[in-house]
Amino acid sequence: MRILKLWSVLCLCGLLTSFIFGEEYIVTPLDREALLLAYGRVESLRSSRVAAEVPGRVLSRFIELGDSVKKDQILFHLEPGGLEFEIQALKWEIRENEISRDHHQKRLKRRTQNPKAYTEEAIDSERYTLDRLIASAGRLEARKKEQARKLSLKKIRAPYDGIVSGVFHQEGEWVGAGHKVCELLSLEGTRLHLEVSRRFFESVETGDTLQVLVAQKEIDGVVEQKVPSVNPGTGNHPLRVRLPLTIKDLSQGQILPVKIPYHEKVLRIPEDYVKQTGKSFHVVVFEKQGLTEVAVDGELEGPFFIPFDKALEGKVLQQIPR
Repeated sequence: MRILKLWSVLCLCGLLTSFIFGEEYIVTPLDREALLLAYGRVESLRSSRVAAEVPGRVLSRFIELGDSVKKDQILFHLEPGGLEFEIQALKWEIRENEISRDHHQKRLKRRTQNPKAYTEEAIDSERYTLDRLIASAGRLEARKKEQARKLSLKKIRAPYDGIVSGVFHQEGEWVGAGHKVCELLSLEGTRLHLEVSRRFFESVETGDTLQVLVAQKEIDGVVEQKVPSVNPGTGNHPLRVRLPLTIKDLSQGQILPVKIPYHEKVLRIPEDYVKQTGKSFHVVVFEKQGLTEVAVDGELEGPFFIPFDKALEGKVLQQIPR
């Protein structure tokens, strides 16, 4: 016990002596304003290639590249082919079925009201005929609805409000089912795809508001997603920022220089307390068991080293001889 106390006193004396002679450094946080300089790629929140659901030849095209369109607006009209005639023929079959059902319904009523004049077999025969006509009517209605649905699909409509960013077919051309006829960009908003340093990536959270300077205009952007990956070439991390601008205000794929002022809390260590070997950094930390050399991840900034690991806060470092 006495040996342990003596060791603690000696360590304390050693620390005090080191502080006096300036050999140790206590890692403390620093709050400061910073500015991120980056380049971002503009994207619409939604981009869709509108496809034909049924085949046909383009009868009319109502859009041009760059047009603004509203949801459900007709973009292309395909030739109806024989669908209109098939629907009309089905209507006549349905009418004929109605007449037959009415006739057999009356016959069944007469026979059931006067059972002595008709055999049970004759009454059952009328019921059977009526049931078959009712089933046939259901099939005819289903076929008519299906043909009407196909006919409605001959008019290709916009799925949402947007801007036409591509047109792939002209009037008179054949379009197969599933073939793309045009491309739309949504007017709901835009996002900016950035690659940022790890320091900035770790300083923001999803939902944070950032003041993005675009073309000398300050805009509130919201951090939409922190992509958990890293660019091996640059060491930067992907970040998606939602912008209140629409694709009318910007261009799809446009590259924008962006300045984002933000507040950060950093740890700063004088470079005399850091040993760099290649791309790795090491510091010597006072621990209970003695001095321990620890590998840390971070970056140099002038005469200081900025560690990414916040666990170093409050640690006492030993100056590393040069």
